[in-house]
Formats: sequence, structure tokens, C-alpha cells
Amino acid sequence: MKIILLKNVKRLGKMYDVKEVKDGYAVNFLIPTKVAKIANVLNMKWLDKKKENLENILKENEKISNDLVSKISNLVLTILLKSDKEGNIFESVRVPMIIKELKKQGIEVDKSAINLDQKIKSIGEFDVPIELGSIVTKVKIKTVTQDSEEV
Repeated sequence: MKIILLKNVKRLGKMYDVKEVKDGYAVNFLIPTKVAKIANVLNMKWLDKKKENLENILKENEKISNDLVSKISNLVLTILLKSDKEGNIFESVRVPMIIKELKKQGIEVDKSAINLDQKIKSIGEFDVPIELGSIVTKVKIKTVTQDSEEV
């Protein structure tokens, strides 16, 4: 029996794949648990529309991601770190600090998108990777202390 998968099924296929399975497996498990539909003419038309809608959404998301990449790659975020009078730094750059600075620039990014591999605990400029879907860009972070602040 031909079916359309409505969810990912281990060792069978991914969502919206059309698969040939044994009748008993389809009738007794896949269809009653709403994991699959029978691949008849009506459901195949539904699948075509669904795939077309998903493609349009993916194109729109890619356009949005590309716009964000161009904005982020041209930014230099200045982050003020706490230090004593001798210049010894007490804190390191953290993901929430980067998110806060990005929000000031009108850019909203999920915290899981920021790949802060190593702690930034010194003065200078650093590139921090940001993953936006399948696209990876870098934002430049400039760290300063109150004594060295150049705003």
C-alpha cells in the first residue's frame, strides 16, 4: 500500500515522503496513529500543495536570513567589561551580552545561534560566529573597559 508520511518515521522515511509499505503496517499502525495517510489521488494533490507552500516558506526564510547576514556581518558590537583601576578584567563576554547588543541594533537572534566557543576575557576585537539556518556569519565584538572605552 502506498502511503504519505505525516511525520518522520525511523527506518521508513521523512515527513511528506511517499512510501510503499505492507497493508497491515499501514492499516493497523501508521494510519490509526496519524503518522501516515493513504496515497490516493486526493491526498497526492494535498501533498503537492503542501510541498509548494513549504518551498515558498523556505525561500522567504532564506531571504530573511540573507538580509540578517548582511546586517550582522557589517556590525561591530562594543561591550563594556568590568575591571579594576589596574585594568584587570573581572568578567567575560557572555551570550546574553551579545544578544542585548544585537537588540540595540534592531536584530533579534536566538541564543542557540551564537557560537561563543571560548570565553572572551580580554580587550580587543573578536569574531563570533552566528548560525542563521544553514548560513553562518560572524559578528565583530570589540571589548573595552571603562578606562579604555572609546564610544
